[in-house]
Amino acid sequence: MKVSVSKSFQYLFLIISILLLGLILAIYTVYRCRTNPTSLTTSVINEKAAMVIQNLKQTATRDGVVEWHLFARSAWLSNAGKIAELEDPQVTFFSKDQGRIELTAKHGRLHMESNDFDVSGTIVISNQLYRLHTETLQYQHKGRIIIVDSPVEISGNRMNCKAARMTFDLNTNRTVLQGQVDGFIRIGQNE
Repeated sequence: MKVSVSKSFQYLFLIISILLLGLILAIYTVYRCRTNPTSLTTSVINEKAAMVIQNLKQTATRDGVVEWHLFARSAWLSNAGKIAELEDPQVTFFSKDQGRIELTAKHGRLHMESNDFDVSGTIVISNQLYRLHTETLQYQHKGRIIIVDSPVEISGNRMNCKAARMTFDLNTNRTVLQGQVDGFIRIGQNE
C-alpha cells in the first residue's frame, strides 16, 4: 500500500510541476508581448508599407551645401518607394547666413524624389528670434520655400502677429503674411 501511495504522490507532484511550468511560461510570454509593442504596432499600422524604418535620418544637400536635416521617430515607405509617411518629424533648416530654423510636427509626408514634404499637427518653427505655430505646412525644396495655408501665429521679442497664410523664402529670409494680418512689430533699439 505504501508503494501505490508514493507513486500516486509522484504523479500528482509531476502534474502540478508541469502545470506550474506552463503557467510561468504563459505569464512570461504575455509580459514579453506587452513590453515589446513596437513590433506588433509596426506590423499592424504599416500593412501597406513596403518598408518600415525606425529613427529615420535624412539630409538634403545641394552643390555640397547642407540645406536641411530630417529626423522622424518612424517612417514607412509606400510600395512604390516614392513617399515616406513620417511620425514625429523634426527638421533643421540651414539658411544662407548659417542660421538654424527648427521645425517639429506630429505627422509628415516626404516625397523622396523631389525632397518636398508636408507636415501637420501642432507645428512649431523656431529660430533665435521668433517662434511660429500652425497646423499644416508644405516645403518646396527646389525653391526652398515654406508655405503655410492655415492660420499662423508668430511671436518674438520684437513682433507678435497672426495671419491667415504665410510664405517664407529660405534663400532670401523673406516672409510674406497674407489675409487678415493682425499684430505689432516693435521698431527701434529699445526692447
